[in-house]
Amino acid sequence: MALIPIMNPIKDALDNLPIGENKSYHVHIRNDPRNYIGMSSVGHKCLRFLQYSFRKAFPKPSHSYRIERLFSQGHLLEESMRQDLVGIGAKVYDEQMELIGFAGHWKGHIDGRAKGLPSCEKTEHLWENKTHNDKNFKVLVKSQSVRESYPEHYDQMIAYMGYAKLIRGLYTAINKNNNEIYVERIYFDENRFEEVEFKMIEAVIADRLYPKIGTGKTTWGDCRYCPAKGVCHNNETIEMSCRTCRHVSIENEGKWRCEEPKSELFRKAHPLTNKELTPEQLDKGCAAYELEDMLK
Repeated sequence: MALIPIMNPIKDALDNLPIGENKSYHVHIRNDPRNYIGMSSVGHKCLRFLQYSFRKAFPKPSHSYRIERLFSQGHLLEESMRQDLVGIGAKVYDEQMELIGFAGHWKGHIDGRAKGLPSCEKTEHLWENKTHNDKNFKVLVKSQSVRESYPEHYDQMIAYMGYAKLIRGLYTAINKNNNEIYVERIYFDENRFEEVEFKMIEAVIADRLYPKIGTGKTTWGDCRYCPAKGVCHNNETIEMSCRTCRHVSIENEGKWRCEEPKSELFRKAHPLTNKELTPEQLDKGCAAYELEDMLK
């Protein structure tokens, strides 16, 4: 016999609060359009996923207020760690400073720079803070290496360090279950930075999709819950926008331009011809849309 769910109107009301509305202690997850891909994703092991992400080829996953609350918790713990670093005599600055990656189409926003750390007071560090649940935190502590445990975090820091011209990084992590902390100094790796930058370049300019990773099947571990699984494995329709249109031209400085289609029929229906596109226009597309060949 099925159990009748326990009614809890207070919890229901809290879980269904309007996202980002009148909650000063919460950090609203940005949904406004942007014309770049976040550098925090560069550590993703699947270059094909980065290609799809750059062009916004799949629907953006929706999130509940619970997820926004979780995101805000991470932000609050980051601020707590910043204050703790200041408490041990470090200077933390340039919080959320923007870094520009390949051709302006990759951007990152750092947690900050830190200087005056014990035993290395004169060295300027790129500071990155992460939060983990208890299980993931224990993996990190056991390995004593962010590069081994969470290579996506390591690559993110290497990218930030490369573009910020820093040779040292400070990785701090907080266990959300008990507030235990993990601290590791990262040394810049020029060879790894070149590999990371290659991924950035290919995600933007490659004229073909990279192969699926692993076995190429939906049962592959990294593919099972991938947000791009629908378009990558299940032949779902690519999201219609200028980003996935064959008429778009990807230019330097993060710019996208609408090129004039060869067909007279399409030219008549093409209001954006030969114009630089705003993020809002990029996301909308127009009546002259034709799917980019590499995405077919």
